Amino acid sequence: MSDQLTLTIDGREVAVPKGTLIVEAARRAGIEIPVFCYHPKLKPAGNCRMCLVEVAKAPKLQTACTTEAAEGMVVSTQSPAVQKAQEGVLELLLINHPLDCPVCDKGGECPLQNQTFRWGPGKSRFVEEKRRFEKPVSLGPHILLDRERCILCMRCVRFMDEIARHPQLASVSRGDMTYIDTAEGAVFDSPYSGNTIEICPVGALTGKAFRFQGRPWEYQRVPSVCPFCACGCNISLDVRGNRILRVVAREHPEVDDGWLCDRGRFNYASFYGEDRLREPLLRRNGTLQPATWEEALRVTADRFRAIKQETGGEALAGIGSSQMTNEEAYLFQKFFRTALGSPHVDHRLARAPSALAGLMEAAKNKGIETAMIPDLDQADAIFLLGCDIGREAPILDLRVKKAVSRGAQLIVAHSLTPPPAPPAARRIVILAGLAAVEEGAGLDPVVEFTLSLANGEPGRARLALVPPEANVYGLAAMGMLPTHLPGFVPVDDAEGCAAMEERWGKAIPRHAGLSGQEILQALGNRVRGLYLVGQDPVGNGMALPEGAFLVVQDRYLTATARRADVVLPWTAPHEIGGTITNLEGRVQEMRRALRAPGTAKSVEEAIHALSGRLGAPELAQEASLAMSRS
Repeated sequence: MSDQLTLTIDGREVAVPKGTLIVEAARRAGIEIPVFCYHPKLKPAGNCRMCLVEVAKAPKLQTACTTEAAEGMVVSTQSPAVQKAQEGVLELLLINHPLDCPVCDKGGECPLQNQTFRWGPGKSRFVEEKRRFEKPVSLGPHILLDRERCILCMRCVRFMDEIARHPQLASVSRGDMTYIDTAEGAVFDSPYSGNTIEICPVGALTGKAFRFQGRPWEYQRVPSVCPFCACGCNISLDVRGNRILRVVAREHPEVDDGWLCDRGRFNYASFYGEDRLREPLLRRNGTLQPATWEEALRVTADRFRAIKQETGGEALAGIGSSQMTNEEAYLFQKFFRTALGSPHVDHRLARAPSALAGLMEAAKNKGIETAMIPDLDQADAIFLLGCDIGREAPILDLRVKKAVSRGAQLIVAHSLTPPPAPPAARRIVILAGLAAVEEGAGLDPVVEFTLSLANGEPGRARLALVPPEANVYGLAAMGMLPTHLPGFVPVDDAEGCAAMEERWGKAIPRHAGLSGQEILQALGNRVRGLYLVGQDPVGNGMALPEGAFLVVQDRYLTATARRADVVLPWTAPHEIGGTITNLEGRVQEMRRALRAPGTAKSVEEAIHALSGRLGAPELAQEASLAMSRS
């Protein structure tokens, strides 16, 4: 029996799968049916009646968002009866909806505004006073509600109930005084609250940060990728006057399913504070004082050269950050290995900096398949091993909730001792956090557990590591580990090292370097010079011994930067562009959207310029370009 059926919409024959709603069937045919309450990722509600269509032989008009297509069905979306109904619905919605488009944040991108022009009556017969509410009402840390604008489509309530699974919103009162508010005893503090702004078809829900900031035609929309966790959600930056006004979702179904967490939506302001570093600082007479890039790089190069000549290149070390792009990370580790001859390069200050690379290698060598984010949509069982995805990868949490609502079994384990009971499932996804691979016997139990669930069946059990930071996969792949070269080549792999030396044209250390924690502990003794990027160990309560030359490149004058000999201003992700890698290993591009403040430079630019002063022309080919911005 075929799973397809054919119906006719406005004279066009359309073939669709069984179970397809009329509104989606029309979209396949390129026919737009106006909607307010309908959303393809929410359950059909039929609240607004805007999608009424005429179905042959049906006694009355039908809602296209709740009626499934049937074989041979004949549908009209433009008959006189439909047009009259659409005009009537819009006229009723506008009875109490204020005509405050010139001051409404939704103006210029408002579905109600657009549909009124296209399907509305053109004029209003209503002359009575509209209902009034106190405005705006704060619903939480990020959201404001203008209740008189609400058309009660219930999209926000349904999103919180069905997708976020945080039932924090509800309709209050009855009749013409019904309005949306927080549910009784609830606080609207969900980490997904910002999605309600985007799915609201009117200007009822607005963001506190963006309110009254601009109109769509006043800013440039720049596609990019969120840098705040390892999911790599796709976003769009609305930019005006070298400032990000807001961040909105840019749907990538295989990554984010069209949603954003509040961290990715609202935390962009943390990159652009008024106290951003704008110029280099040099320690003179015991205090940090403003300097030029020429001075800062000259001092850094002279000290690095002297340390290398006195005690060897291995007295120098570099610690990067998960906020680095892949391009910055690659050049950073290459600089230390080739120009300075040091293997001491890392990007983490946790206990097991090589856990990621080790897990990848172990999984690959033993035939374990890597789990991709869309695999959760088909999973029969999901294991969470030592990870808190709600905090570490929030959009992944929505995927898991979606799978559970579909019927998938969810098993949460904080450790593998004793191992959880295996489910009777054909498709299993294991999401392992760093806690699962850093404790006990390390990686082996996770790998063996995955193999036991796979039971020799290809594709039955797939494994993914969920790192707590953004570009951990990319940094590991770029060689920002003391144990691995780019491409996850172990430093003790003679053949791999030889191939890398031939590619780079330089000899490199063929042994493991110090980890991030070991580098900090060795400062002043084994390590005499450190280049630290985007990390604040002092501010995080870690000890930082005296006696070493310290270069810090960061965006703000952190507690660690205050201890430095040289401080270099660092660009934010959207000020340079580049690529980052998400937890699947998917490489995505962040486009440049802003000019950096002052003379701030990327790590890539700083390393290019520094290499020129240390006699590494192969790394300094863009030094003049880097310095042109100073």
